Amino acid sequence: MSKHLLRGHGCEFSRYTVMTRIILLLSLLIVSGICLNVQSYNTISVDATSGRDDPMCLDPLSGLRCATLSYALRYANHSTLYSLSAAGDHSLVAGEPNTLANLRDITIASNGTSPSTVRCARNAGLSFENVSSIVIENMVFLGCGTLHNSTSRNLSDTERPFTLLKFRVALYFHLCESVNLRHVTVSNSSAMGVIMYDTTGKNLISNSVFSNNVAQDRTAPGGGGFGIEFAYSPPGDICTLSPQQHNTGSTYDFVNSTFSGNEALNRSANFPTFIIPYACNHDVFGKGGGLALFFNGNASGNTVRLSNCTFQNNRAVWGGGLYAEFHDAAMGNLIEIESTFSNN
Repeated sequence: MSKHLLRGHGCEFSRYTVMTRIILLLSLLIVSGICLNVQSYNTISVDATSGRDDPMCLDPLSGLRCATLSYALRYANHSTLYSLSAAGDHSLVAGEPNTLANLRDITIASNGTSPSTVRCARNAGLSFENVSSIVIENMVFLGCGTLHNSTSRNLSDTERPFTLLKFRVALYFHLCESVNLRHVTVSNSSAMGVIMYDTTGKNLISNSVFSNNVAQDRTAPGGGGFGIEFAYSPPGDICTLSPQQHNTGSTYDFVNSTFSGNEALNRSANFPTFIIPYACNHDVFGKGGGLALFFNGNASGNTVRLSNCTFQNNRAVWGGGLYAEFHDAAMGNLIEIESTFSNN
């Protein structure tokens, strides 16, 4: 037998020929529509000790390393790996966008077995807008929190009755799909640790820690470890859009993760009134110190699973460990809990 390399439509196929042309022809017919899908990444390296923030470090082919993650995020393209050295503390700088938008296949990870630590400047955090297939792995985020629009109406502003509250959050996801957080710690944030708005697909949060996320700025509400909201209208929109239709059939699996010492006590200006939620007339703040879940609008058939997780010493106005809310036309949503709750 002899080995032949066959090329078609950008894919390579390898087949051993046999003695008859008929069998070879059949082999070609069988494999002609099959491609081997191998993911290739553009790698942007970040080294807090020896890197330099220079335009050349944003070229994946240069081999140079950036000094800060904020600078590295200026390079935004599909299929990009942001590889952070484990040595030294990395930084997210206020004033930089620190946002990845309209992309797919994004990974932020330590380049070694030890986690990489990102310390945020005041008013700095990391945001994802309309990004699919996100992996954040072996990372620690400390002291982060940047200001974002919420979906909560500010009923105390009588002069502007249709304004929304703003809040601070360390990791912000909006209209994303399939987020995977593995061995991630989000701690000591200046408000909420993580928020996921209308994030669909299969999402996995495993072996991660969300601790001591407490609102520090009394001018903005918030606080708490982790929030998931299937919103009636997008953050910043006061019901000018019809209820969103895409919040269907998503899964969130929390596995072997810890929620501890988080506080959702920084109530909005609407407190002490508990707003009966419907459409855009609701308030998420002060709810769910460890984990807060909101199924609004047309959210249907979504599942949140808590497997072997620990919720300890979390506080909130309503729901210290866990808070869940279902309203509008939301239906068929499921929360499965096999976890431990104590001192919440």
